[in-house]
Amino acid sequence: GSSTIRGLAYSTSNKLLYVGTTSSKLGHYNSSNGSLSSLTATDVGNWLGNSANNIEYMTYDHNNKLVFLVGMVGIFGFHNISTLVTHNLTATDTGNWIGLTDLENVVYTRYNKLTFKDYVYVSGWLGKFGRFNLSANVTDDLRGTDSGNWWGTTNIFGLAYDPNQEIVYVGGGAGKFGG
Repeated sequence: GSSTIRGLAYSTSNKLLYVGTTSSKLGHYNSSNGSLSSLTATDVGNWLGNSANNIEYMTYDHNNKLVFLVGMVGIFGFHNISTLVTHNLTATDTGNWIGLTDLENVVYTRYNKLTFKDYVYVSGWLGKFGRFNLSANVTDDLRGTDSGNWWGTTNIFGLAYDPNQEIVYVGGGAGKFGG
């Protein structure tokens, strides 16, 4: 059957559009020949194949050629374009702070152009906000950086990165917005 497309990420390196859907289907679309190919079987341990949940959002890391994806019940991982393998990152979540919370957004960043620190920020329901450090292979809970707890448990649906100022902006429920 057909699934609803929820996440998209375009790879400039291989000129493919990566697609994430309901029922955790993963694939890519090749615009040069009009073909859509499934990548669902590329996930190590079938962690996506065992899920009836949605891939909600995806982002492309052009420096490392990775497509990061997040979704319902704590889905968090990446597809390696070079090896054609999709990896589960839920075990990198120190203290299991994400747990089974729905993740709604993901954004790739490269901080400090001199030292090239690659991070992937994730956000979701109940004010979940964290950062995956590619070099350390750890996803840290950043909710403690919310001075005064002004965000609290408000859902975070939007993330955007400004590379010039090296700021990640967040947006969510109740009209909340910050950076």
